[in-house]
Amino acid sequence: MDDELRVAITALQSGDDARSQQAAAEIAHLVRREPAESAAELSRAILEEVAAGGLRTPRLFTLLGMTREPVPECVPLSLDLLRIREDGTSVLSTDSMLGAAAIVARVNPRALLPDLNAMSRAGGVAQDADREAAGVLQRLLAISSKLLEEFPDNAVTDMTRWLWHDCAVFDLMTLSDFVGLHVQQTGADNALVGLLVDLVELVPVSADQKKYAGDVLQQSGVGDEVIEQLQTAYRAIRVATVVDHVTIVDPEAPSPDHRVDEWLALFAADDERVIEFARAGLDQIFEASPRLAWWVAVTVDALPEWRRRQDIRWALIQTSIWRDDATLSVPPSVLQRWLDTPQLLSSNETIIALELLGRQQPHAIAQRYLHRAVAASIGGSAEIMMGGLWRALAATEHAAVLAVLSRWVAFGFGQNDFLVFLIELLTQRVKEEPELLDMLAESLVAGPDMPDNAIDVARNVLKALREQLQENPGT
Repeated sequence: MDDELRVAITALQSGDDARSQQAAAEIAHLVRREPAESAAELSRAILEEVAAGGLRTPRLFTLLGMTREPVPECVPLSLDLLRIREDGTSVLSTDSMLGAAAIVARVNPRALLPDLNAMSRAGGVAQDADREAAGVLQRLLAISSKLLEEFPDNAVTDMTRWLWHDCAVFDLMTLSDFVGLHVQQTGADNALVGLLVDLVELVPVSADQKKYAGDVLQQSGVGDEVIEQLQTAYRAIRVATVVDHVTIVDPEAPSPDHRVDEWLALFAADDERVIEFARAGLDQIFEASPRLAWWVAVTVDALPEWRRRQDIRWALIQTSIWRDDATLSVPPSVLQRWLDTPQLLSSNETIIALELLGRQQPHAIAQRYLHRAVAASIGGSAEIMMGGLWRALAATEHAAVLAVLSRWVAFGFGQNDFLVFLIELLTQRVKEEPELLDMLAESLVAGPDMPDNAIDVARNVLKALREQLQENPGT
């Protein structure tokens, strides 16, 4: 792989447009396949060019940014090249600017997000640096907006989404301020609105940060539907805590099948007619053997960006048809990657992915995606849309279910179908295993994620369940 990548990088640096274009496509493929090795070679090529007298191949920054690997040795150079000249131009092309910003955001997102308080004070080197960062940030947001609108299914666009994801994880509030300013200048239909809403739902930051982002967008004039999404994300993170680091390990893969491998090879082709023929064949395979969803998911996950979104949707819909089949499984690591990728899944696809992951590894939902599960359950009938997931959680993660229920009541979010469903699930579990009452009572510990009033609610719920069990021991 190293030799193949080095040859492609040399061709990219050749200065021949046709060779460079082909080499860039080859490197992009290698980046998807081996991001860490690609990052090492690309960063080496950048530093060698600079040491030899100056950067000749700005596209190297785009490709390095696409790896999503932390490359601290390239951060100072990336920041230097992001600076805007006095005439308002940049050394880098727009794609390369985004690549350089993605490199910085992976290691030091603070360098892209100015300190607004410092900017408001008088003079000083730090304040000047923040003002310069503000100019760069505004330019990057303008470029991102145009890219999101014109090329939504593009490798550079996906890199751009991750750039702002990394910034949002670090400081959602500052990012929201600048996005809100951009939206005020360009209109509420700007593509950045959809991205920021998705990031508010996605990133595991505090409820206060999410509420602030919602307030900023509301002041920018976004519609009622957007405001409702933001309010749902705020309520969800208030009642569902997140442990950002959770280990998700794939079980042993099912045995491959020669016939399936042939269909999957056709499905990965570039010819649209061959792809449709292969998709029809795979539809039949799903019907005959739902367990082969595993290999379909692995294949779809490796597709290029221009196909990936559409075919992930197809794979999830097909899988959802057979999700009650006990033999069906999808690699949990693939589901995690899909759930974590900004603007990849629709709301319905998110529900399917959460249910598939929850059935296989409910602890992953309880620790990392509980806020996403709550948000997906609030809007409609929780039992119909997310019943399988919450039953899996109630079976093994009962303390998490009790915590969500208790915080929901404690924070005054009112009664709805979701709350009633959680109470029914806990009631059923306690009837099946009465000893859970004592276990749940012992697990109640006050803290930042479980305030005293939520503890009081939880105790009252357990008291009511205990009384109900004593009055009707056999039902």
